[in-house]
Amino acid sequence: MSNGITLVNLSGIFLSTLVKKSSNINRKKLLFTLKRAGLFGVFISLSVFSSFSSVSVGNFLFSFLLIAFFVFNFYLLGDLIEYFFKVHYKVTSSIDRLISRTLLGYFSVICFKFFLSDFLFLVFSYFFLAINFFYFSYPTRSRLYGLSAKSHFSEFRFLDKLEKMTFFLILLYFVFSIPVNSEEFATSYDEGVFGFILDSVKINLNSSLILVSYKYLFYLTLTLVCLYSSFRNFFTRRVSLFGIFLLQTNWSFYKLYSGNLDVLPYCALVSALFWLCLFVSKGLSYRLGLLFGLFIPSSFALEYNFIFSFILGLLFII
Repeated sequence: MSNGITLVNLSGIFLSTLVKKSSNINRKKLLFTLKRAGLFGVFISLSVFSSFSSVSVGNFLFSFLLIAFFVFNFYLLGDLIEYFFKVHYKVTSSIDRLISRTLLGYFSVICFKFFLSDFLFLVFSYFFLAINFFYFSYPTRSRLYGLSAKSHFSEFRFLDKLEKMTFFLILLYFVFSIPVNSEEFATSYDEGVFGFILDSVKINLNSSLILVSYKYLFYLTLTLVCLYSSFRNFFTRRVSLFGIFLLQTNWSFYKLYSGNLDVLPYCALVSALFWLCLFVSKGLSYRLGLLFGLFIPSSFALEYNFIFSFILGLLFII
């Protein structure tokens, strides 16, 4: 009789624990969804209703945040494509997955823009933002426990004092090397891959400001990150950070892209191709050919010819 009572008590405790645990998970999912949906909605609302036509520090900051938000949309699309096609690979650095997913989403959007008509691409742009909204707000278990995009920066958690100082100087140079005297400020056109997104949300920011922010923030960051990840295949973390710092403090490089921002897309594609050759050769997955194959149509869509370099990279991989 006592054994039966004990079993009943244990089963009751077990069931109450399960109910409590499931309620905590449901509460976490609800808070996660509301927080993500609110963050997404704030950016869209500011993009639609804000009016920043002048060039100022605040407008520059907002344009940087807006471009970073849309770059994160590229990451989400790349993450979704990798999940759909079950693309798994071996990485040398934790930041490799961040680059892979961002480039996959970015190249996919470029290819859609190149092959679709204007109307179909406008439909795709709304679908692109909608699918990212639901994917971004859906509370999977890994996201509830913090395994999200920020987990790709895990190797920067263990920097020593010298590496932290070098990393801080890289960020400092990045902020104070914005080409504010660029000729792009004298123009008022709105071009680039982000044009469809800016049109779809009816952005009221200064078009020259968006163009400078887009080319500088996205392409220069992509160049530096791809080079750092490529260096990590041969050197230690400290040496790789020193290499990025030396590149960023090069006065000739600054004068080159401050005079013509179109240098940055070319540098980004060159560094991305170099990184892709190393990444695909060491990734140990044939499905990485999807990302490598999207490079050529994307470069042609951006009006750059890398066919000879692509063939050399393909021979290197084989």
